[in-house]
Amino acid sequence: MQYANPLRTSRLFRFFAGAALVSTVFFSASTAWAEEQTASSDSRPVAESAAPAASQETVVAVEVEGNAIVATTTILTRIRTRPGDAFNNDTVNEDIKRLYGTGFFADVTADIRPYREGKMVRFIVKERPVIGSIIITGARHFRESKLKETMKLKEQELLDRRTLKEDIEQIRQLYRTKGFYLVDITHEVKLDDLANKVSLYINIDEHAKIKVRRIRFTGNQQLRDKQLLKGMATKQAWWWFSSGYYRPEVLEEDLERVKGLYRLEGYPDVQATSKVSFDEDRRFLVIDIAIEEGPRYLVGQTTLRGVSVLPEEDLRAALALKTEDPFSEDRMRQDSAAMQSVYFGRGYMTASVYSDTAVNPATGRVDITHKVSEGSLSYVGKISIEGNIKTRDSVVRRELRLYPGDRFDGQKLRKSKERLYNLGYFEEVSLETAATDRPDQRDLKVGVKESKTGEFAFGGGFSSVDNFIGFAEITQRNFDLFNWPSFVGGGQELRFRTLLGTRRTDFELSFTEPWLFDRPYLFGFDLFNTVRTRGEGYSFELKRQGGVLRLGKTLSDENKLLFRYRLESDRVTDVSNNASQALKDEIGENSISSVGLTFTRDARNNVFNPNTGYLAATGVELAGTALGGDRDFWKWTASDSVYFHPIREDHVLELSARFGIADNYGDSETVPIFERFFAGGADSVRGYKERRVGPTDPNSNDPVGGEALAVFNAEYTVPIVDFLKGAAFVDAGNVWSSAGEMFQDELRIGVGAGVRVKTPFGPVKLDYGWPINPADNEKDTGRLHFSASRAF
Repeated sequence: MQYANPLRTSRLFRFFAGAALVSTVFFSASTAWAEEQTASSDSRPVAESAAPAASQETVVAVEVEGNAIVATTTILTRIRTRPGDAFNNDTVNEDIKRLYGTGFFADVTADIRPYREGKMVRFIVKERPVIGSIIITGARHFRESKLKETMKLKEQELLDRRTLKEDIEQIRQLYRTKGFYLVDITHEVKLDDLANKVSLYINIDEHAKIKVRRIRFTGNQQLRDKQLLKGMATKQAWWWFSSGYYRPEVLEEDLERVKGLYRLEGYPDVQATSKVSFDEDRRFLVIDIAIEEGPRYLVGQTTLRGVSVLPEEDLRAALALKTEDPFSEDRMRQDSAAMQSVYFGRGYMTASVYSDTAVNPATGRVDITHKVSEGSLSYVGKISIEGNIKTRDSVVRRELRLYPGDRFDGQKLRKSKERLYNLGYFEEVSLETAATDRPDQRDLKVGVKESKTGEFAFGGGFSSVDNFIGFAEITQRNFDLFNWPSFVGGGQELRFRTLLGTRRTDFELSFTEPWLFDRPYLFGFDLFNTVRTRGEGYSFELKRQGGVLRLGKTLSDENKLLFRYRLESDRVTDVSNNASQALKDEIGENSISSVGLTFTRDARNNVFNPNTGYLAATGVELAGTALGGDRDFWKWTASDSVYFHPIREDHVLELSARFGIADNYGDSETVPIFERFFAGGADSVRGYKERRVGPTDPNSNDPVGGEALAVFNAEYTVPIVDFLKGAAFVDAGNVWSSAGEMFQDELRIGVGAGVRVKTPFGPVKLDYGWPINPADNEKDTGRLHFSASRAF
């Protein structure tokens, strides 16, 4: 923008005498400022360069002229010239710049004149035109509404040409992500001077999609083409599995990725360049990447200096780079960080490691020297919680395993972070230390970023057990019974779920307080009403209603003890007419009153998506007339699930086993059919019909369950895309009529594969299982198992 003096001729004469005194200095400053403004935007800030009088005058009034859309108060808040201040021409000029910087105005000038024994400053503005309409033509691949969403400029807002340029580039990048690399975008602005409005026309010529047909490498001796292609974000087009879209900026990043792969192999001087050309039909691109590998460097001697408080062998055990390994600066830095972590884990929070290298001329190897500054032991000072807008401080603090005055311990820090993540309340957790006025003490800062803990879900679907179902569920995992009116932040859980299906109806209300009176005691209850009609796996209609009271104690970070009291009413009806008398004897209504005790040990690294650790539980339940019920029986159950990641961290192998034994006592001759064990189907042995593994009624061939259960599962899951996992499994198990017959019949085995899909309505599990050794009365054909679950 250009600089010009707005002083009218009459004003020049009036102030000529004063201006002459400083004309030389002001002219030089004005000329420099004018040259600076010439290189800027399309409008011209202009301020009067009146020379100061011998005695500085006061600003008496500040006015704004020419604004129709932007409020006067908005303009006045952006400037520093104020009534009552001493007049300063430099401040006026800076105010003009500030008003330009708002993006609201096409032109800004200042009129300065004497007024009531002082100065009046009037800022004269010309507003940028308003965008009356945005018309996009030529767009076929994207809807016009989608393109407008990507733009910052909106209709009925002021036109900013710089923002317009950014919007055009944003649209261009959007097209390039879909392979329209040759897209051509032009625009035209039509101004209505009378209304000070513009019509913005954006014309798009999409051209054809450009995809990468081939990526070729030359000069790569150490790494194969396949290894390099795997490390690149740019892919070759291949059916619908790989789009192969070409983006120049991504290709530049890919060259750095290729060089990074070489550096990991000991080639720090590697160079990589690319050449992009069309194929013969000019429909696809061919990318040629030329590589100059350079010499390879190997690791020589590794020396540790400054180590005294810790055994040197403990630090060397943390080093990944060994003698004769390919030298890599990235891995060397990782080694420095690993040694620092060893010190942090022992409480030396101020320890630092600096690494240096030198090429040994005698061996040609890279010798590494790690210089350690150990510092001294650090103790926990204050603990502050940041970022918890809804969650109470006490909910966070009770999960920490370090307290003020404790020596810093890396394992306890990791455990604290793990426990906070496992709450499910936070999507980010950070633990940082800060120096205090004591050299041996550091404050601990716990930073969290809260996630959504309230959920309202509804939907419908199909299950191989329940047929068509519809459900609605309200859950608050961070409920607070006493925090009116939000009821959020106390770490409690409240859940209400209703499910309506062609074979099943459920209503359930559940409440859990994991820290009763801020002590590690659990209190909770469940109320339920379930109706299940006769169908797949059920040879009768069952109605159950009742409740469960839960009391628990946290014994340690991994161990918990839970006491349960259950009281429910069960009614069995609609048994098949040709069923045996034993099954018909189950018809009627019974009251079950029982107490149970369960011990659980949870050593998983993540309760939502574990890949290491295990979850084990065992429990007993006793029901009887002495407790106010109608049936006497007891049950013992045990389960264990172990998790591994044998290849990669997101490749998970889960091995699990479940056992159960039940028996009657007292006046009861049998265990109620609805309390027996069943197997077969989606949640036990896949490849078999639901609840069809085990004893059946001799007349109707309906499953009647048993008093002993053993089920073994092995499942390997791998990620396919963000929301999709693939799974392969082997299941084995059986149910026996009594504990004495356990393992007398062979285990039924099923194998198969499936997918795990994460949907907005919850996880979906789809498996196809094949029975290996079905019973004589079962078909040896595969079965599809479809279900929804709460965990993914």
